Amino acid sequence: MNDLSVHRLNSFTELDAICEKIGKEKFHCYRELVYSQLGSLPAGILFSVVDKVRVENQEVFIKMACLYMSETEGNCNIEFTGDYTKIKGIRSFNQEKMDMEEIRRIRDKMKSNY
Repeated sequence: MNDLSVHRLNSFTELDAICEKIGKEKFHCYRELVYSQLGSLPAGILFSVVDKVRVENQEVFIKMACLYMSETEGNCNIEFTGDYTKIKGIRSFNQEKMDMEEIRRIRDKMKSNY
């Protein structure tokens, strides 16, 4: 079994090295592709890095996914498995918070109607 955790992003300087190696335009295009794929990953669905990303791109893909997680913060809708071979779609912290607030509003409205 693969363990791709060695590719996780440990420092933003790693991204600078990738950008320098592949060029700014290619870097930004790839980042947008990764962000688009991850941003549309539904909760509960697994994305297999091993099956969906070419071996030669896995390191960059994982680092971009880590960057996505960092940049989206409370709206982050993904998490890695422990070995970084899969990414799971999740409900973001902010989405859960909004859902709980909506439930409270509905509950309070129901209480006030009785």
